[in-house]
Amino acid sequence: MANITVPGLPAKTGTILDAAYLHLNESSVDKKVTIAQLLAKIEAQYSADIVTFLGSANKAEGRANLSIDRRTTVDDAAYAILATDKVVAQIGTMSAARIFSLPAASTFPAGGELVIIDESGTVTSTNKITVQRDGADTIDGATAIDILNAYGILKLICDGTNSWKIANRLIATQAEVDTWTNSLKVVTPETLANRNIPMFRAYMGSAQTIATSTVTKVQFNTKSFDTKSWYDNTTNYRYTPLKAGKYLVTARLIFNNNNLSSRDLYIHKNGVSVAQQGIHNPNTYLLTNVVTSLIEMNGSTDYLEVFAAQNTGGNANTFTGISATEFSAIYIGV
Repeated sequence: MANITVPGLPAKTGTILDAAYLHLNESSVDKKVTIAQLLAKIEAQYSADIVTFLGSANKAEGRANLSIDRRTTVDDAAYAILATDKVVAQIGTMSAARIFSLPAASTFPAGGELVIIDESGTVTSTNKITVQRDGADTIDGATAIDILNAYGILKLICDGTNSWKIANRLIATQAEVDTWTNSLKVVTPETLANRNIPMFRAYMGSAQTIATSTVTKVQFNTKSFDTKSWYDNTTNYRYTPLKAGKYLVTARLIFNNNNLSSRDLYIHKNGVSVAQQGIHNPNTYLLTNVVTSLIEMNGSTDYLEVFAAQNTGGNANTFTGISATEFSAIYIGV
């Protein structure tokens, strides 16, 4: 019997013997066919698909024809993602923020995966990739999601109708990061600064005279820091926090006089003393008054001040500088 050639398959030589039979079950009927007849049946029903894949110049072209594992590169530019794309790779050095627009979810295979990756390693929070929905589609309920980090990867799964789901959670919003940080009770100097926790520290940049037997407001007139600008260091020398909650408050002062029969330091809330520390009959030079207290504030009208008093029968001066004087507070929670 002559050879049977299937288009797209390499030519073969040799003889197919009629004596070789196969049994096929078609519609519950046992049919005995030769191998030659089976190949002819394959040729009649599947040759078009075989030509599409194997008849191409190379396997890569054939896989592209069938939309299998298609990878598209983008060189520092905006890109409208095609429904046939499988991997979209950013390869050029990013010079600006770029938008990658998704195809309509209804045109993408249901359950199909789409991967967007920064292969260049040059994506930053400024020169980012924004993956944007089409029409009214959603991406995990959102309209867009950003890739903000070098070599960032976003993998999406399409429902074939109107939404995309994020298959990897290596990308998070700042709100999500804050939520995770709070839940883990992680507190570092970096997280405090990034979250802008209310806190301040001030000290006396110049000496102040405290009259004898007179409770006098201490003028902490120089700020070390004030994250919310709630401390008045020029007029009232008071801290008025606009976030309700508990604050850890500290006041520290040294009198630059000897033979003080008493020296007292007070923290006032709304003009009333709520914490006090006194040193009586010391007759010792350079003793330090320190008061620390946990004070709850209403976040609107409550304010804090520091007062001092001494008894020498005359005036007494304070020390100055960041190492000798302090008025500070930090928010620690509700």
